[in-house]
Amino acid sequence: MKRSIQVLIIATALTVAALAAAAAAEAAVPTSNIDTPATPTYLIAGPSDPSFLVSGTSNSTTGDELDIRCFYDDGTAWKTAATEVPAAADGGFATAASTAPIGGKLCRLAALPSGSLPTPLALSLNTGPVLAVSEDFPYLVGTGPNAGTLYDYYFYGQQRDAAFDYYSAADCGVGDGYLFDPELLERTTQTFYCNDALSGSGNNGQTRSAIQIDSADAYTAADVPGVETADLPPISYTYSQDPTSGDLTIKEVDQFVRCPGTAFPPTEGNCPAFVDTGVTLERVIVQSDGGHMTTATDRFLSTDGETHSIDTRPENAQDFNYPHSTEIEYSFPGAATVTSPVPGESVSFDDSTPGSVYLKVEGSADGDTETGRGAIVFGEPASPATFTAKRLYESTFYFHQTATVPAGGVATRRFAYVQAYDQAEVEALAHKAEAAFAEKPAPTPASSGGGSDQTAAQAPPAQTPPPSNKIGILKTKLDKKTGTALLTVKVPTAGSLSLGGKKVKAAKRTAKRPSMLTLAVSAKRRFARTLAADGKLRVAVRIAFTPDGGTPGVVNRSLQLIRR
Repeated sequence: MKRSIQVLIIATALTVAALAAAAAAEAAVPTSNIDTPATPTYLIAGPSDPSFLVSGTSNSTTGDELDIRCFYDDGTAWKTAATEVPAAADGGFATAASTAPIGGKLCRLAALPSGSLPTPLALSLNTGPVLAVSEDFPYLVGTGPNAGTLYDYYFYGQQRDAAFDYYSAADCGVGDGYLFDPELLERTTQTFYCNDALSGSGNNGQTRSAIQIDSADAYTAADVPGVETADLPPISYTYSQDPTSGDLTIKEVDQFVRCPGTAFPPTEGNCPAFVDTGVTLERVIVQSDGGHMTTATDRFLSTDGETHSIDTRPENAQDFNYPHSTEIEYSFPGAATVTSPVPGESVSFDDSTPGSVYLKVEGSADGDTETGRGAIVFGEPASPATFTAKRLYESTFYFHQTATVPAGGVATRRFAYVQAYDQAEVEALAHKAEAAFAEKPAPTPASSGGGSDQTAAQAPPAQTPPPSNKIGILKTKLDKKTGTALLTVKVPTAGSLSLGGKKVKAAKRTAKRPSMLTLAVSAKRRFARTLAADGKLRVAVRIAFTPDGGTPGVVNRSLQLIRR
């Protein structure tokens, strides 16, 4: 009897020990849930690096620290929004996270033990919301009499299923389009490239600006930031976002100027001063439908009380599955389907009513996520389409449009760009845009800001005496394998260091004290293709340092990226 009791006691003890060990092991597995923000949440990263609140619960305790990371590409990649966030005794945590590292990302937040490497199991046990993070980056002139003046901008609009990026009208206009697998948070293809672009720099071999006013080539600030002997024509932009849908609105205002003579393109030598054309552009971009459609409404205003004629060649470029293994196929209204057009080829089509040009990669299956398909919808007559460039990564054409801007009045031009995997969705959105364009354009106010609009930051005001903004570039290291470069920059005090340029991706660093910082120089996608094809790319970069409480100092450099 005693033996049986002893056996029972031992067995019970072993069971209790096993349960305790299992409980301890379970407690050791890091788990967390981020409750705030909600899913999905739409954010905009920008020069001011706005923060957002992150809070949640975990099985951590006092003394434990968490990193707030945002995962994308099926959890195989991530960016860190906050580090070393302390956990309370009950496992709760809260912190202000930075939007800067996650700008331009569709990703899912998770709180993991600081410094740990994520695994599929860890990601499944640490849950959080999906974030769609847009990004704003104003371009300021670096040197000369116009230093610190806005001349262009870049804005990336991320929504739940798709995205577009944007530049000013005279740069790339409606830039790249992207489609995403919303479940894997993964970008699957690029669609558009540069669209409704009114460049005055002679893109793709053009011998005139994309807009002529009263038969003279016309320009905006984005065309002539290097012409430092004259004041730049003003440009401004604002943006706002619907917090529920993520729909974006960008409002841009550009003054058109011309040079005294007829030389093209403008330089310091042939354009010593600018002459006002009497016409201003108000462009309103509306991105909607989860990022599947963006609409550009251009209003040309007479600002001098005179009548003006305008002749435009809005450039439109398409990518769709870079690099192409096959050609892009175009279907114009009432015209034969065009495949593999050659530069110089013009296609006339029925533009008597609002209509759509449908495009896809030749032979691609409906629903193919590696190519996608799209439509360009025009609201006003736009025939013919003249093709100007055909490369491995791009096909480009321009529409031709003319109009008269009445004295003190407005002439309106509208385009919409649609992207999706399925033809039925492309057609439904294109028909939606056509129906809207069939109505008389409604007047829209000038882009003067106000409300919830956020205006692009200008250079901060000078302070007396300002802290030093002198920087030195100590070293430039080329990486020929990746086609990038690394700059080592010496800064004299605490402040913000940034790198920008028309051909390179923006980069930012923060200094807490006098130090040496590194800045990566890498080509934007639209120029990376040229680098990949040619093996070299000459880029101009602007390196700006703004000391805390001071004014920015800028150094310009030209370097050649090499990829072999």
